[in-house]
Parts: sequence; structure tokens; C-alpha cells
Amino acid sequence: MIARMGYPQPPGNQWWGNQPPSPGYYQPGYPAPRQTNTMAIVALVTSFVFAPLGIVFGHIALSQIKRGGEEGRGLAIAGLVIGYVFTAMGIVFVVIWVAMLAWMATEMDKLPSTTTTYGRYSMPAATWIAPGDSLGTGVRLTNG
Repeated sequence: MIARMGYPQPPGNQWWGNQPPSPGYYQPGYPAPRQTNTMAIVALVTSFVFAPLGIVFGHIALSQIKRGGEEGRGLAIAGLVIGYVFTAMGIVFVVIWVAMLAWMATEMDKLPSTTTTYGRYSMPAATWIAPGDSLGTGVRLTNG
């Protein structure tokens, strides 16, 4: 209080110029932040769980954001990108899996088969070479 009574203060030390506002006066606040679109959040989450659903929710979120002016455009685009990438990876995986199954089925048909009581794809009958006959010129015993 003494500083206000006329005693000179050094320059740059004018703390009394920053007085709090008088009672009843409030400074204007910041505008309320825009709300994030819920569908954009759902699109991002579901793109990790079930990618095609994330794609659908991402497109819905983008259209709602364009109409309503909400936040969340980046979340919706991220959900779309992740959904499309995971869906493409899933399709490639299924195509490779079906191709492998088809290849295995054709290779199994090429295997030699003997008809036994156990089914078509059994092992061929075993052949034994007599002891001491290393070149296979002696007696052969076959099973079955």
C-alpha cells in the first residue's frame, strides 16, 4: 500500500497495474470445445475388431461430421484406412488358404494308394529285405 501513496517505484516493477477485476466483472471464457463424433470413435475401435464394420462406421462418421461440424474427422479416416487394410489382408489370407487346400487335394490324389480295409489313403504295403542281402538280390518278404 505504501507504494501507491506517491513513492516512486523503479521501472518495470509496476505490480499494481495488474489488479484483479472488480466484483461483478468476469472475463469472457473460451468457447466450448466442439464435441467429437461418437461414430468416428466407434469406427476406429471396430476397425481393429471387425474391419468391414469399421469401414461402414467410418463412412457414416465422415458424413455426419460434414453435416454437423463435429470433431473427429481424423479418427474416422484412421478407422477407414485400418479397416480397408485389415480387410484386404484378410481377403489375401483367405485366397492363399484356399489355394493351399486345392494344391494339397491335387497332390494327395497323385500319391500311390492301395485299397485296404482302412480306406483309400493308406500306406503302401511294406517290403522287407532278408538279412545279409544288402543289394536286394535275395529273398523278399512282403506284408499282406
